[in-house]
Amino acid sequence: MQKVPRCLYCNAGSETTALKQETEKIAGLDKGFHYCSDACHQGIVTYAATVSHESNRFLLLILGAAFSFIPFVLLALLTPYHGVISSLAIAMPLILVGLVITRYPFVTPETIRFWGIRKSVAVAKRLGVGMILLGVAAAVVLWLLR
Repeated sequence: MQKVPRCLYCNAGSETTALKQETEKIAGLDKGFHYCSDACHQGIVTYAATVSHESNRFLLLILGAAFSFIPFVLLALLTPYHGVISSLAIAMPLILVGLVITRYPFVTPETIRFWGIRKSVAVAKRLGVGMILLGVAAAVVLWLLR
């Protein structure tokens, strides 16, 4: 069974639209991807340029957000306000990682092949907002339970 080519941006299949194939290598993408319109091609090029330009900043921000609990744990141990600060120590990494994912919705190549760039970015942004809301809810619940 032969794999049906799909637009890399909107994930439209060849049965619905005539696909064009890009033969040049674009930074961060394999050569030979398909696209259905000039708008989709421009979206692919813009996304690839953003990923290649902002990937180092994204990785540093994710790493910093993941370790953001350390100062709060130290403050919780050293100050009398340990109830509020310990709830922030748990919630702050969730909130910060959610903010980074919402700002830089970079997804894996497998996700792009499965859903296309447009839907993958939308799902990543929704998950980022969900992490922010989960972090705020966790902070409130933990503060109320103290």
